[in-house]
Amino acid sequence: MHSLEFFLPKIVNGGGELTSLMLIREMSKDPEIAVGLHGQEVARDVHIEQVSCKDINFGNKLQLFWSVFIALKKSSKKSVTFVSVLSGMNIAVGITNLFFGRRLIAYEHSDLRTLYFSPATPIKSAIRVVLYNLALFRARKIIFVSEQSAARAQKFLLPHNKKKTSVLLNPIVNLHEKIRFSSEDTTLTFFLVGRNSPEKRLDSALHYLAKQSVEMKIILVTSKDFLVSKYENLESSITVYNDYSDLPPLNLENTFLVNFSLVKSYSLVIAEWLQIGGIALSTAEGISNDIWKQYKHFFHFEESLPLASQLELILRGAKKDTRPKFVGKSAVEFSRQFRELLDSLD
Repeated sequence: MHSLEFFLPKIVNGGGELTSLMLIREMSKDPEIAVGLHGQEVARDVHIEQVSCKDINFGNKLQLFWSVFIALKKSSKKSVTFVSVLSGMNIAVGITNLFFGRRLIAYEHSDLRTLYFSPATPIKSAIRVVLYNLALFRARKIIFVSEQSAARAQKFLLPHNKKKTSVLLNPIVNLHEKIRFSSEDTTLTFFLVGRNSPEKRLDSALHYLAKQSVEMKIILVTSKDFLVSKYENLESSITVYNDYSDLPPLNLENTFLVNFSLVKSYSLVIAEWLQIGGIALSTAEGISNDIWKQYKHFFHFEESLPLASQLELILRGAKKDTRPKFVGKSAVEFSRQFRELLDSLD
């Protein structure tokens, strides 16, 4: 019997968290693997059969490190593999693991160069590079979610850590299983998805759309605390939902997914939308554009230009689009590849 112990910061509707839960769910179906999950309030938010959920106190960083220390100290079996997810948890678990040397896989969903290393001052950035490399020193594997984000991170990793990197593309859920679609509503609709955090740039997206002289409807899937009232020109056009299951039927022909985030290392939302044949629009500065520009119905736009004229060109291009359609892998295939990676550590 092998054991997998996952460390997640908190269960929110981000790509890293959702993908990890998908993996946890699939791995828990294997009778030869025992799966555990550690994180903030996970015992309340996660209910997966055969998965042991244990809450970690996130009151402050000291409490986080202490909780991770206790979890690693309790497990001395060689058959246990720890999997930390996202930059902050990779550092917390990695630094703590320097004292124990447990089998550790760091699962990195962020684009380290743009989200973690570069935004800081030169001195702070240098400290972060040293800290991250130190945290990964005793990790057995470092997983990135795209070749592009892995390549960008390589520039900051020490040779000892570079040789441990692998790429594991995210699994893609069929949105037809999560969203209802209908051809009845013919209103031009812009579809935005993401947490209400600075890196998602939802505020920039709505300010940009507020300047456009086109009749439209905006559907926003985000956190419950999002305030629509501050967008006076759009207040009557925006409807906020907290989950895909709450959405009204969407017309795929005139609903455009809009991405304003500059730091997505993969963008699960874009992948899901392209897979069902929808048109995805991304700001020209988005770093994940390099991944998606090869696929049908992915287009970028300039924030400095009016949307109406750009949309007209995009629709013309969509009719003649000969690029291959994106087809993602299933959760089953994803878990199989992860299991192969896990077996390679022995």
